[in-house]
Amino acid sequence: MISKQSVYDFCVSYLKDKIADAKNAMESAQESANAEKGMMGDKFESFREQMQIERDRHAEQYTKLLHSLELLSAIKTDLICKKVESGAIVKTKDSNYFIAVALGKHLIEGENYIVLSPSSPLGQALLGKRKGEDFDFNKIKGQIESII
Repeated sequence: MISKQSVYDFCVSYLKDKIADAKNAMESAQESANAEKGMMGDKFESFREQMQIERDRHAEQYTKLLHSLELLSAIKTDLICKKVESGAIVKTKDSNYFIAVALGKHLIEGENYIVLSPSSPLGQALLGKRKGEDFDFNKIKGQIESII
Protein backbone atom coordinates (compact mmCIF):
# COMPACT_ATOMS: atom_id res chain seq x y z
CA MET A 1 0.00 0.00 0.00
CA ILE A 2 1.26 3.47 -0.91
CA SER A 3 2.16 5.78 1.96
CA LYS A 4 0.66 9.19 2.63
CA GLN A 5 4.19 10.61 2.44
CA SER A 6 4.57 9.27 -1.12
CA VAL A 7 1.31 10.90 -2.24
CA TYR A 8 2.27 14.14 -0.47
CA ASP A 9 5.76 14.14 -2.04
CA PHE A 10 4.23 13.61 -5.49
CA CYS A 11 1.92 16.60 -4.94
CA VAL A 12 4.77 18.85 -3.77
CA SER A 13 6.90 17.87 -6.76
CA TYR A 14 3.98 18.35 -9.16
CA LEU A 15 3.22 21.81 -7.77
CA LYS A 16 6.87 22.87 -7.88
CA ASP A 17 7.05 21.82 -11.54
CA LYS A 18 3.86 23.78 -12.35
CA ILE A 19 5.19 26.82 -10.46
CA ALA A 20 8.42 26.71 -12.48
CA ASP A 21 6.43 26.37 -15.73
CA ALA A 22 4.21 29.35 -14.86
CA LYS A 23 7.21 31.48 -13.89
CA ASN A 24 9.05 30.61 -17.11
CA ALA A 25 5.96 31.37 -19.21
CA MET A 26 5.48 34.68 -17.41
CA GLU A 27 9.12 35.67 -17.97
CA SER A 28 9.00 34.53 -21.61
CA ALA A 29 5.93 36.68 -22.33
CA GLN A 30 7.65 39.69 -20.73
CA GLU A 31 10.85 39.08 -22.72
CA SER A 32 8.84 38.82 -25.96
CA ALA A 33 7.18 42.14 -25.25
CA ASN A 34 10.51 43.77 -24.46
CA ALA A 35 12.31 42.26 -27.48
CA GLU A 36 9.94 43.90 -29.94
CA LYS A 37 10.74 47.48 -28.86
CA GLY A 38 12.37 48.13 -32.21
CA MET A 39 9.06 47.81 -34.04
CA MET A 40 7.01 50.92 -34.64
CA GLY A 41 3.36 51.83 -34.77
CA ASP A 42 0.06 50.27 -33.72
CA LYS A 43 1.21 46.75 -34.56
CA PHE A 44 3.87 46.95 -31.83
CA GLU A 45 1.46 48.33 -29.22
CA SER A 46 -1.09 45.61 -29.98
CA PHE A 47 1.57 42.89 -29.70
CA ARG A 48 2.94 44.39 -26.52
CA GLU A 49 -0.55 44.56 -24.95
CA GLN A 50 -1.16 40.96 -25.95
CA MET A 51 2.11 39.88 -24.29
CA GLN A 52 1.22 41.87 -21.16
CA ILE A 53 -2.13 40.08 -20.96
CA GLU A 54 -0.36 36.74 -21.35
CA ARG A 55 2.20 37.66 -18.69
CA ASP A 56 -0.59 38.68 -16.30
CA ARG A 57 -2.42 35.41 -16.92
CA HIS A 58 0.69 33.40 -16.08
CA ALA A 59 1.37 35.63 -13.07
CA GLU A 60 -2.12 34.88 -11.73
CA GLN A 61 -1.58 31.15 -12.25
CA TYR A 62 1.84 31.42 -10.56
CA THR A 63 0.27 33.11 -7.51
CA LYS A 64 -2.47 30.48 -7.24
CA LEU A 65 0.06 27.66 -7.46
CA LEU A 66 2.22 29.25 -4.75
CA HIS A 67 -0.87 29.48 -2.54
CA SER A 68 -1.65 25.79 -3.17
CA LEU A 69 1.92 24.85 -2.22
CA GLU A 70 1.54 26.90 0.97
CA LEU A 71 -1.71 25.07 1.84
CA LEU A 72 -0.11 21.72 1.06
CA SER A 73 2.89 22.46 3.27
CA ALA A 74 0.55 22.80 6.28
CA ILE A 75 -0.45 19.12 6.00
CA LYS A 76 1.16 16.78 8.49
CA THR A 77 1.85 13.46 6.76
CA ASP A 78 2.53 11.60 9.99
CA LEU A 79 -0.99 12.27 11.28
CA ILE A 80 -3.33 9.26 11.03
CA CYS A 81 -6.82 10.56 10.34
CA LYS A 82 -9.84 8.91 11.97
CA LYS A 83 -12.28 10.90 9.86
CA VAL A 84 -12.05 12.65 6.50
CA GLU A 85 -10.22 15.94 6.92
CA SER A 86 -7.51 17.92 5.21
CA GLY A 87 -4.50 15.62 4.82
CA ALA A 88 -6.51 12.39 4.76
CA ILE A 89 -6.20 9.68 2.17
CA VAL A 90 -9.63 8.19 1.57
CA LYS A 91 -10.07 4.84 -0.16
CA THR A 92 -13.36 3.64 -1.58
CA LYS A 93 -14.20 0.65 -3.73
CA ASP A 94 -13.82 2.73 -6.89
CA SER A 95 -11.45 5.60 -6.05
CA ASN A 96 -8.62 6.91 -3.92
CA TYR A 97 -8.69 10.52 -2.73
CA PHE A 98 -6.11 12.77 -1.11
CA ILE A 99 -7.82 15.67 0.62
CA ALA A 100 -5.35 18.53 0.22
CA VAL A 101 -5.45 20.96 -2.71
CA ALA A 102 -7.11 20.87 -6.13
CA LEU A 103 -4.72 19.00 -8.44
CA GLY A 104 -7.04 16.52 -10.14
CA LYS A 105 -6.45 12.88 -10.97
CA HIS A 106 -2.91 11.44 -11.04
CA LEU A 107 -1.23 8.06 -11.27
CA ILE A 108 1.01 7.76 -8.21
CA GLU A 109 3.09 4.61 -7.80
CA GLY A 110 0.69 2.66 -9.98
CA GLU A 111 -2.50 3.80 -8.24
CA ASN A 112 -4.94 6.51 -9.34
CA TYR A 113 -5.52 9.29 -6.84
CA ILE A 114 -7.86 12.22 -7.05
CA VAL A 115 -6.17 15.10 -5.25
CA LEU A 116 -8.89 17.50 -4.22
CA SER A 117 -9.50 20.50 -2.04
CA PRO A 118 -11.56 20.07 1.13
CA SER A 119 -13.59 23.07 -0.05
CA SER A 120 -14.52 21.42 -3.36
CA PRO A 121 -18.04 19.98 -3.65
CA LEU A 122 -16.74 16.38 -3.46
CA GLY A 123 -14.41 17.34 -0.62
CA GLN A 124 -17.38 18.79 1.26
CA ALA A 125 -19.36 15.58 0.67
CA LEU A 126 -16.52 13.54 2.20
CA LEU A 127 -15.48 15.81 5.10
CA GLY A 128 -16.24 14.44 8.53
CA LYS A 129 -17.12 10.94 7.28
CA ARG A 130 -15.62 7.87 8.94
CA LYS A 131 -14.62 4.42 7.76
CA GLY A 132 -17.70 2.44 6.72
CA GLU A 133 -19.86 5.51 6.16
CA ASP A 134 -21.61 6.20 2.87
CA PHE A 135 -21.34 9.37 0.84
CA ASP A 136 -23.42 10.71 -2.00
CA PHE A 137 -22.11 13.21 -4.50
CA ASN A 138 -23.57 14.19 -7.85
CA LYS A 139 -25.35 10.87 -8.37
CA ILE A 140 -22.23 8.97 -7.26
CA LYS A 141 -22.71 6.84 -4.19
CA GLY A 142 -19.83 5.26 -2.34
CA GLN A 143 -18.66 3.86 0.94
CA ILE A 144 -15.42 4.76 2.67
CA GLU A 145 -13.30 1.62 3.04
CA SER A 146 -10.35 3.22 4.81
CA ILE A 147 -8.91 6.54 5.93
CA ILE A 148 -5.23 7.18 6.47
